[in-house]
Amino acid sequence: MKVIVIGGGWSGCAAALSACKQGARVILLKRTDILLGTGLVGGVRRGL
Repeated sequence: MKVIVIGGGWSGCAAALSACKQGARVILLKRTDILLGTGLVGGVRRGL
């Protein structure tokens, strides 16, 4: 099975990991080079 996940936020990464664990070939598409959302963690911006 092949799965394409669009979006590398928390939900997208969880979906990709879950599909991978079930034996799927996964492609994760993300607009930027930072995974897990917009980079806001506890009010602090990552990747500046």
